[in-house]
Amino acid sequence: MASRDGRSIRIRGGDHRRHLGNRVATAESLADLGANVILVGRDLEKVNGVVSKIRACTGSHNVVGECADLSLMHECRELADRLKVKYRKIDLLIHNAGALFDSYRETAEGVERTLAINLLAPFALTTELLPLLRASGRRGSSTWRREGCTCSL
Repeated sequence: MASRDGRSIRIRGGDHRRHLGNRVATAESLADLGANVILVGRDLEKVNGVVSKIRACTGSHNVVGECADLSLMHECRELADRLKVKYRKIDLLIHNAGALFDSYRETAEGVERTLAINLLAPFALTTELLPLLRASGRRGSSTWRREGCTCSL
């Protein structure tokens, strides 16, 4: 895989215990390649634990954690606003989180949780981060990427 030195990559789903292995492996691989990795999860303590493990395994200090409950659209916007202040660009956006619930429940914003997490959050976050994603490309090109990963639940 080509070097990712200096590239900023955000990975959603950095705190969930189940299926965390592929998220950590992805983040470790990208950190090993020199990327700036931003892990996002709703539990900052867990995210920071994962960040510490990745830093220890890779020796890279270009791994940071962000906290947001992405089932809530206002938190998607707040996260995007924080990232816009901290970063000039995002080269790769990986949506590597999802949920499937066995009972109907709505978020505080009145949206069914599965719909909010699996569909609305990736759309809202990608839309809000478009300026940073576009900033990663050269003039006249669109070299930014958004990746979606599916986990069996």
